[in-house]
Amino acid sequence: MNIVCEKDSLLKILSLAINAINERSTVDALKCFKLQAVETCIIVTTNNLETNIICKLPAIINQEGITLVHAKTFYEIISKLPPGDVSMYLSENKTLLIQCGNSTFNIYTINEDEFPEDMTIEDSIEIKIDAMVFKNIIRRVAFSASTEIEKIILNGVLIEQNKENKELIFVAADGYRLAKDKINMVLERTQNTIIPIKTIKEVIAIIGTSVIKDFRIKITTNKTQFLCDDIQVFSRVITGKFPDYKTLIPQEKNLDVIINRKDFLEACERMNIIAQKNAYMVKIEMLNRFLVISSVTPDFG
Repeated sequence: MNIVCEKDSLLKILSLAINAINERSTVDALKCFKLQAVETCIIVTTNNLETNIICKLPAIINQEGITLVHAKTFYEIISKLPPGDVSMYLSENKTLLIQCGNSTFNIYTINEDEFPEDMTIEDSIEIKIDAMVFKNIIRRVAFSASTEIEKIILNGVLIEQNKENKELIFVAADGYRLAKDKINMVLERTQNTIIPIKTIKEVIAIIGTSVIKDFRIKITTNKTQFLCDDIQVFSRVITGKFPDYKTLIPQEKNLDVIINRKDFLEACERMNIIAQKNAYMVKIEMLNRFLVISSVTPDFG
């Protein structure tokens, strides 16, 4: 393998791919980037058996090849290199020579046969949606997903495809709060899928790095694939039945309150100084024409 690529572009995709690295694994290959030089690009792959990220980067390929390098070490090396082109050469003794400007590194590699096979998607449903629309709707919903290991079924975002109503619904809950949003679109079938919150955050991070022109989601019964231009994110889905969120949403209301959003947010931020000492609990009262927010924390204020 003998390749040349631009340092900042390489660092950008490494910062995305490293999110699927499992440093706690006892398998060395799962702590590695798989670097593959093919035709006119370098492919960087990570796989922790739950999430599989594949990134492509245009490069000058003088010689094709494939190798595994320790992800954290390789990432730190690339991040500290001076601006410019990075050249990488895999020698016969399986060490990778990295050169950029006046800096030279020679690091050991791992046998690529130990790396798991890339995830594949077959017989999938494809949803095509604008990347920024997806990012914004997730921002409004994902904060409600649970992070507690015991509530694994709530450790994700429910994507509900409702073919009859032509609605793509996003729901997240943690047992205390619930967030729901939806968009109207034509769908192939009615199906529910729970995407792990970790995967969702990785996809949002990718969307935030550049303008994604082609964003698609492919879903099967046990896996999902996000296609973001030249970056692919495969993930296993959370199996099980998401709680019936419809029964948790009140169908009737006995009170409407209209307030200034900015004023309300600023008041909550001030109250948070005290409330954070008491599990973020606040009391909201409607008194005459005022909305009163208060919090009492023992031994604090």
